[in-house]
Amino acid sequence: MLLLGFALFFTLVNAAAYQKFPLDENNAVVYQFYTADGWEHDPTLNNDARAKTMMQHMNPNGIFTAVVIPKSRMSIVGPSQGTQDPDEYARDNPAFETPYLIMNGGFFVVSKSHDYFDVLPNGQPGKALPPGTYEGWPVGPTSTTPNSFKIPSLYKDQYEMLKSDDGKSFLTTGPSLKKVQVEEDRFQHVPPYTKVPGGQATVINNNERLVLVQFGAEKMVFTYTALRTKAVGINKMGALINLFLQSYLHKDLSDATVAINLDGGKSVILAYQEPGQPLKIIAQGYRKDKQIPGLTPYIPGSSRKFPSMVKIELGGRASPLGKVMRRSGLPLNPAKHCGQTKRPRWDYAGKEAHHGTRVTTRAEKSFFDPAAPTDVRHAVYLATMYETVL
Repeated sequence: MLLLGFALFFTLVNAAAYQKFPLDENNAVVYQFYTADGWEHDPTLNNDARAKTMMQHMNPNGIFTAVVIPKSRMSIVGPSQGTQDPDEYARDNPAFETPYLIMNGGFFVVSKSHDYFDVLPNGQPGKALPPGTYEGWPVGPTSTTPNSFKIPSLYKDQYEMLKSDDGKSFLTTGPSLKKVQVEEDRFQHVPPYTKVPGGQATVINNNERLVLVQFGAEKMVFTYTALRTKAVGINKMGALINLFLQSYLHKDLSDATVAINLDGGKSVILAYQEPGQPLKIIAQGYRKDKQIPGLTPYIPGSSRKFPSMVKIELGGRASPLGKVMRRSGLPLNPAKHCGQTKRPRWDYAGKEAHHGTRVTTRAEKSFFDPAAPTDVRHAVYLATMYETVL
């Protein structure tokens, strides 16, 4: 019994249930919640009741990641023809001085998964999609390439255009997390809905998630990675995000200027690139039961290739307002769109959360050297179990 307890403690110390660590000197901060077996016994939860509340609302064996970025500059990047993964983008663009996050953005055609252009209103498959013809094309317009696949008519109301901070680049994606999705056949993970590029057949069902949220200049990126059966539907993802926002940042998702799903499943990747350093993974989909929290090395070939990606340079000048345009022409007001008289409020009010003044239990200056590579700083963080209470 003692040996089992030691093994459990050793496992949790080396893959903490709750982690919080900085990506740069005074800007982006990563929060990760990992519901591995025995997470309840992790000492990292002792100083933060909010983290325990977050994890109580998660499914077993999943990782919920939140990256909070007060200052940044966002753009849409990608090749003019074809596709590339984040590591290829970093190698093709080596001259930069500002660290950045890079992640996939928007849906695209995958020939081995997609068979039809659309699904008819009666639920029958539409015109057959010629194999390989549109491989890698983004669904909906993007600034990175002139090629784009028409959004299936069945899902047009789910798409929005996400614009960069300077307004010069954009992509198309969805759905918005500012509205609650209801049970509909088109959102079920069954054929022919699963066979359409840009179809959103996993909206209600469990799936790994990647979401961008913005409150004016402040941005947040959220992921949920796990086995698909242990992941979350889009509504639960929204509820978890709102629980985090309320508990840690005193914000509400209904007030966000942008709250948009970027993609899901195997396509999920959230990476961090520092000047002169190898690409690091913060979160990645389709790792099955091999989820690892923290910053980990990128495994070459482990990511899908994308026609467009979202790049967030840390510490850059941000747009004062989030920019998102609905392709459906519907208003941004979520209450009007949902047919409600009040703005929707998500579940998980987080009343158990502790809100106090900022207390540092281990001095940051004792280990935080902005000149050191992030993986070194993070290793020291894990060794000391650095913890703060906001």
